[in-house]
Amino acid sequence: MSIFEKHGNYYIDYYVSGRRKREMIGPNRKLAVQVLAKRRTELAEGRFLDVNHQQKYMFEDVCAKYLE
Repeated sequence: MSIFEKHGNYYIDYYVSGRRKREMIGPNRKLAVQVLAKRRTELAEGRFLDVNHQQKYMFEDVCAKYLE
């Protein structure tokens, strides 16, 4: 987890379930530090909202639904 500056804007960099995430925060470093701390807390508590859980469908189920 880190904070870096690029072209006058601050970004935060962190990993969720092994995948890298980057967010542009804006020109305020103090806000970037706060948002990174919030993301760390969310990840530690398991309530990170940006995680997409896609439901997997079996081919047979889709076919049966189509035929109905």
